[in-house]
Amino acid sequence: MRFEAVIFDLDGTLLDTLEDLADAVNCVLRAQGFPVHPVDAYRHFVGDGARMLMWRALPEEERADARVAAYLEAFREEYARNWHAKTRPYEGIPELLDALTERRVKMAVLTNKPQEFAEQCVQELLSGWDVRRGAGPTSRKGPEARSRGMP
Repeated sequence: MRFEAVIFDLDGTLLDTLEDLADAVNCVLRAQGFPVHPVDAYRHFVGDGARMLMWRALPEEERADARVAAYLEAFREEYARNWHAKTRPYEGIPELLDALTERRVKMAVLTNKPQEFAEQCVQELLSGWDVRRGAGPTSRKGPEARSRGMP
């Protein structure tokens, strides 16, 4: 079977971003005097967008919309400073992208990661391949748009 195009998710598919996401959220939690979580706990917190990530990491009594929004902004600021400290392509991903490029398969990234972070990740870590797309300011954000598990 010949494929003409492949669409990848970014976080957890092409790039291992878990530690940097966990570090950024834990930094916000620590600054507020809240308990932090081990990196492995974030495997259950991620996948539904940044707002849901923050909501899941916060203590229950802090999950009011206005509070989540403030903590989310603090998370974005922290993540912007340190998103690339530990983030790397998964083993074998560069070779996979090389093989797809060689076969002239078009590639794209469809992610609920905010556009500016998606572009930074692609530019700095996947610059040898044409894989571009993030959540624009008016885009529906996949599972985050459905607010799964969120009041």
